[in-house]
Amino acid sequence: LVLNVFTPALSGGRKRPVMVWLHGGGFSSGSGSGRILDGTSLAQTHDVVVVTLNHRLNVFGYTWLGDAIGSDFALSSSVGLLDIVAALQWVRDNIGRFGGDPGLVTIFGQSGGGRKVATLMAMPSAKGLFHRAIIESGAVLRLTTHEDAVKQTDLLLAELGLKAGQVRELQSVPMERLLSAAGAAQRKFALREPGMTANTPMVDGKAIPGHPWDPKGPALSVDIPLLIGYARTEETLYDRPTPETLALDEAGLRQRVSKRLGGDPTRVVDAFRKVHPQATPWDLWILIATNHPRGTYSRELAKRKADQRGASAFAYRYDWETPEGGGHMRSPHTIEIQFVFNNIKIAGPLILKMP
Repeated sequence: LVLNVFTPALSGGRKRPVMVWLHGGGFSSGSGSGRILDGTSLAQTHDVVVVTLNHRLNVFGYTWLGDAIGSDFALSSSVGLLDIVAALQWVRDNIGRFGGDPGLVTIFGQSGGGRKVATLMAMPSAKGLFHRAIIESGAVLRLTTHEDAVKQTDLLLAELGLKAGQVRELQSVPMERLLSAAGAAQRKFALREPGMTANTPMVDGKAIPGHPWDPKGPALSVDIPLLIGYARTEETLYDRPTPETLALDEAGLRQRVSKRLGGDPTRVVDAFRKVHPQATPWDLWILIATNHPRGTYSRELAKRKADQRGASAFAYRYDWETPEGGGHMRSPHTIEIQFVFNNIKIAGPLILKMP
């Protein structure tokens, strides 16, 4: 529960815009203190105050215990996000001393950080703490339901050999054992939403009143301008090109797409081939897997924001291609972060062509 502040100067006349970064890693892992997230260059290049932060994650940040223990834990499934709210309150109250303007705060994040931004836009406790939002490769429409959160907690208790009446004993379980049990429980639970990740917060009716972007955009943030998008071939970070995968044939393509989408893949494959007639089966697979759900959710969230007819919605697609992997990696998930923070010189082979 720490934050880092990067500023060009503590004074100097005007107050600078503030950019608060929420790190990726789903809701389960990651850090706002990594070398590539050093905000020095971004702050100096664009004359802004940059804040990065850490907060509770995984089983510590998003485990629902309200049914088992009671009102003291009524917000237990959202405390990781409430940590972010506390950080934004700190920014509101203190960033002026670092040359920042508390009335011009942008929250931005990539992957899981984008999911956090999307969710904060629907949280009453976050209203007024930020004024612009950027979602990079992290569109999310729906969160975990109460029913599913209860099932996940039951699986966690079972992994630890605890019964419903022993929930408070979770507080004395060693951290490593708790994390191991949480991972084992998640592997036994099938996530319902396409692209949903483990430890996704629950709609609790309090901290998170409803699904943030379903069936429509949240009224709470109707006046917040939004920039949202994704990288063109995000899936290459997860399904990396190898001689075997690059040799994917038509039958293999259809099998993969059918498994990804369910049912007959013909219409989808034909639609993508019509737009990309020179693409190999591997190329088509990466484009399809990137679009479902990351691309489609980004476009749908942007549409729902635009439908509010409030603040502007801007959509982007990041097409810059990495030299890593002999050119076959193209534009993988996370590719833009090094450019956003202007930390290209330390980015390594993902950005720089190595000798």
